[in-house]
Amino acid sequence: MNQDRNYGFRSGGPRPLGITIIAVLVAIGALWALLGGLSQILTGPFAVFGYGGIGHFASKEIAGTVEIVLAVAQLAVAYGLFTLRRWSFWVTVIVEALSLLGAFFGYSGATGGLCAGLLPLVILAYLFLDGNVRRAFRT
Repeated sequence: MNQDRNYGFRSGGPRPLGITIIAVLVAIGALWALLGGLSQILTGPFAVFGYGGIGHFASKEIAGTVEIVLAVAQLAVAYGLFTLRRWSFWVTVIVEALSLLGAFFGYSGATGGLCAGLLPLVILAYLFLDGNVRRAFRT
């Protein structure tokens, strides 16, 4: 009996285990960011009475909203990776490259930048060096 090795997905082959792991990590990060954005929005009104005043309230609300929008985009990327959508490969490459640059320039301490840049570096290396990934996404 001929089994469908494509698992019903649109792209070129079975999903490599590493892609599943990356998709799950991206989804966990997105859920964490979603909770962070919600906490920013929900604690924003208390900033008016605290040390920050109305300016601090506005900045918390804007930061929380941006974080929620980015978290929803991350969830879409995680779904795209899990279902092997071609666009998700390149979006992940762009996001991880930006994360790597942010880790490189965003930290003054060598260990902070090294630790923060390790996961994006591993993800980028896996995406480009494993031939099964390129075949699965048909890139």
